[in-house]
Amino acid sequence: MLKKIVSLLAAVVVASGFAVAEQSPAEQVAQAYIQAYSEADVDAMAPYMAEDIVFEDQTNPNPDFQSEYVGKAAVLEMIQGFVTRSGVIELGFDFPIMFESNGRVVFSGTVNVHSAPPGAEHAYKWRARQVTILTIEDGKVVHHEDFADYGGATVTQLERPAE
Repeated sequence: MLKKIVSLLAAVVVASGFAVAEQSPAEQVAQAYIQAYSEADVDAMAPYMAEDIVFEDQTNPNPDFQSEYVGKAAVLEMIQGFVTRSGVIELGFDFPIMFESNGRVVFSGTVNVHSAPPGAEHAYKWRARQVTILTIEDGKVVHHEDFADYGGATVTQLERPAE
């Protein structure tokens, strides 16, 4: 009887589209890359980048921000510069939605930047909705696009962590 119930439940799950598929190779690369990015670990991101990677953030309202970077060295330098200047402890992505479509892996959720800028009296948590789209080719990230809701971001002041 138990065997019949389990079989019936399995059939219902598969028929309803709730079956959990294994991650594709593109999703595996994207997941590892986004985890390193979330931790602001530039060294851990590097192996997943193609030499000719393109990084774009067309939504950043800062007039001094260059919206596109081309090449692994330029992208790594830009991210490391941001991490250092802003005192980023983590980007803290919370991306409950992830899917792949034709080599593009889409992440959707929030970014929760925790930072302690050098010389600042306090630390901060900057939170905004974000979508990140990674294009994967031959096991490498070739295109990285960030879309953050800068206008809807919230900032919370925190105690500065002990150094």
